[in-house]
Amino acid sequence: MYYFTADTEVNIPFEFIVDNELVVPEVDSVFYTLRDNDGSVLASNKLVETFADTTKAIITITASHNSIDTDIEKRTVILSYIVNNIPYSSVIHYKLTTYLNHTVTHKDVRAVLGVEPRELPDHSIDIISSYFDVKNDLTAVLATVLTAGDRTSLLANKAITYKAAMNALFALQSGMLSEEASDNISYKKLLDRFDFHHFAGYLNNTYRDLIRQIDSVGDTNITFVSIATPTDPITGV
Repeated sequence: MYYFTADTEVNIPFEFIVDNELVVPEVDSVFYTLRDNDGSVLASNKLVETFADTTKAIITITASHNSIDTDIEKRTVILSYIVNNIPYSSVIHYKLTTYLNHTVTHKDVRAVLGVEPRELPDHSIDIISSYFDVKNDLTAVLATVLTAGDRTSLLANKAITYKAAMNALFALQSGMLSEEASDNISYKKLLDRFDFHHFAGYLNNTYRDLIRQIDSVGDTNITFVSIATPTDPITGV
């Protein structure tokens, strides 16, 4: 899923693939229709520039079609093209959000999990959804907390990081199991040192504690409880 900031021009890369093979569409045969969050048509049969030897294209959506009325909206691009006189179509979805003023990166999420990009690539980490998960879990207003310029700002960014790590854990486990099935030795070793059940509990406990700390700012009656665990969060030993 592509995410973009609302009210900006969007450029979406697209590869023309038929039967798992890259193909070259006929020149001037590539068009797109853009639909709004509610399915209404925003733009119809817009020509996409391609060349005689290209298997790729860039679909450009103007900023005027990317205004939103809520925190997050989707757009649907329906692409049509012709290859060897045969018509094809593809559907691309992307989401638009207001500017999200956090500092979390994919590298931060991998650092929490202790893995490398080849083990958990960027596309397996959904920071945007995690942001909105944290927003929903907080009593405080997340956007306000992130701009507070104090310790709570750090805690809020950390909460987004840990939520993203929690959300990515299943993808990480699935990838490891898949590589293990293909006899990848390095992944076998990584899988052997991960206790996923215990680690999921550690991430969840840490995340919940961060949410409590953020929401308790200004409440002098709160007593903080350490969530330190006597066992290693990765191995469970």
